[in-house]
Amino acid sequence: MKLLIGLKNWTFAHLWEKARVRAAFTLAEVLITLGIIGIVAAMTIPNLIYNYQKKVWVNQLKSTHAILTQGFKRILADDNTTDLTQTELFLNMEKSKCIFYLDSDGNKQCEEEFLTGLSKYFKFTPVSDQHYVLKRLNGEIYHVADGNMLLFLNGSAMIAATFSKESGSYRPCNEINQEGGHLCESPIWLRIDVNGLKGPNTLGRDVFEFIVGEDGIVYPNYGKEQSIYYGNPEYYWKNNDYYCSKSKNSSGLGCAGRVMESNWAMDY
Repeated sequence: MKLLIGLKNWTFAHLWEKARVRAAFTLAEVLITLGIIGIVAAMTIPNLIYNYQKKVWVNQLKSTHAILTQGFKRILADDNTTDLTQTELFLNMEKSKCIFYLDSDGNKQCEEEFLTGLSKYFKFTPVSDQHYVLKRLNGEIYHVADGNMLLFLNGSAMIAATFSKESGSYRPCNEINQEGGHLCESPIWLRIDVNGLKGPNTLGRDVFEFIVGEDGIVYPNYGKEQSIYYGNPEYYWKNNDYYCSKSKNSSGLGCAGRVMESNWAMDY
C-alpha cells in the first residue's frame, strides 16, 4: 500500500526528468571521448591525406606519359618514318647530342633550334632561374642545381634530358625480341617532375625517369623493357631494391616502372 502511495507522487514529468539526467554525460566523459576522437584523427587523417597525394602524383604521371607519347608519335608522323633519329628534328642537330639539364652549364649543351623544334610538339614554356633540390626516395639529396626547366601545359616539367642524334643498341635486336623485349635502340632519356614548380621534388614521388625508343614509345627507366635492353636483370626494379622499394637505400630511379606495372598505383 505504501508503495502505491509512493508511486502516485512520481508524475510522468518527474520520471522523464530523472531519465534525462541519468542519460547525460559528465564533463569528464565528454573530455575523454573527445580525446579519443582526437587521437584517432591524428593517426588516420595524415595517412588519408598522403594516400590522396599519391593518387594526385600518379594521375599527373599518367597524364605526362600520354603527352610524351603523343608528342613523339606526331614527330614520326610528320616525317612519315618509324625512327626518331631519321626525322628532320634530329637530322638537323649540329651536335651529336642535346643534353638539357637544370643547371645552366647543362643547358648550353642543347641547341636552341632543337628546343624550339621540340616545343612544336610538346607545347612547353621555358622557366628560368629555378633553384631545385632533387631528393632520392629515401630522402637523401640527389642533386642541387640552379637553372631552367621546360614547363608543360599540364603543369609537369622536363628537368633533364638527353637527345642523341644517333642511337646505338647494347644488344642485337633479334636477341632482344626473342626474350620478349621491344626496345632495341634508345635515343632519348628524360627526367620529368610531374608536379612542376611544386614540391616535394623527390624521385619516385613526383619525379620520374623514362627512356624513349627510336619508334617513339616511352618506357619507364629501370622497367622490364630496359632490363632486357641491357641484358641485365639487375636493371629491373623488381630485382633490385635500389631502384624502387620501401627499403632505406631506395633511390626511386625506377619507380615509374613500378607505378606503371602496378596498374598505375603507387604501392610503396
